[in-house]
Amino acid sequence: MHRNNFGFLRLLFATLVIVSHSAELIDGNRSREPLTNLFGVLTFGELAVDGFFLISGYLVVQSFERSDSTLNYLMKRIRRIYPGFLVAYFVCVFVIAPWVGNDLATMSFGDLASVIRKALFLREPPKVYGFAGLPYPPLNGAMWTIHEEFRCYLLVILFGLIGIYRNKWVLALMTTALLALMEMKFDPGFSEVIGDPYSVRFLGIFCVGSLFYQLQNSIPYNTAIAAAVTVALAFCLYNSIIAESAFAVLGGYLLFWFALHLKSTVLQTINGKDDISYGVYLYAWPVQNAIIFFFGIKSPGTLTLLTLPLVYIIGYASWRFIERRFVRNKMTAPLATPKP
Repeated sequence: MHRNNFGFLRLLFATLVIVSHSAELIDGNRSREPLTNLFGVLTFGELAVDGFFLISGYLVVQSFERSDSTLNYLMKRIRRIYPGFLVAYFVCVFVIAPWVGNDLATMSFGDLASVIRKALFLREPPKVYGFAGLPYPPLNGAMWTIHEEFRCYLLVILFGLIGIYRNKWVLALMTTALLALMEMKFDPGFSEVIGDPYSVRFLGIFCVGSLFYQLQNSIPYNTAIAAAVTVALAFCLYNSIIAESAFAVLGGYLLFWFALHLKSTVLQTINGKDDISYGVYLYAWPVQNAIIFFFGIKSPGTLTLLTLPLVYIIGYASWRFIERRFVRNKMTAPLATPKP
């Protein structure tokens, strides 16, 4: 069992994604999403995915610095992310897609090649297959973040080779620049000048987590500061311009205070030994959509209550029978995105 609360946080974030998606998957209406109702800006799903990338930035850079070689680091990341993803991906395409009315008999060789290519590049299943008639019909609309996370893993190698992690000021300046670019998502010309705003967003938040790791011995963590940061963050979450950056920095402080400095045997036990969070994240979307598709559920609360036990069981099976076989005794840093 790990002597921290990261496992609990990963499972909490995976659960918050389910809570957040339950409202929107039913009718495409975000207005019933709990956090949006409270602050009017971010959803629980967006906050949870940002939390995943914060944790990932911390733990993956730690893994990189503790690895014997770059190849050793890369293999650990591949073993951790690919097996669970590939199984979930092909379950979606070859089990769930036919089950919800998609005729795979018409799949051409080119179609099959596209399916395999998307799997190898950690993309979501082709949108031509899905839950016809639902507001969000893709087989698994949450898988796209896994590609973004793995890209961050590869950039860790680049940043390590050019010496960014050897200079905390350089990392801090790069992180600040990325957060500033992230807020330019409100500029209509952003995509034309910078590129995919989601890639910038996730890399920026990942780097915030990495900076917290590099400054771990310099940042004072205590309950009084955590309380003050909580109040400041609550005010910032009402502002659409700075909400996400504020969560990355202020929420990052709270996250790492909670994970590393709040001592609780109970919290350390939850999702500590058997890490089901990745499987929960990978299977939640298709399970939720399948429940809506077959049973016509209209209540977000009912959908959440029906989904949680099912995906916890599936997540446990994914860990025990697939993921664990590749990471057992490998000293692999825990995956942060159980993987929106």
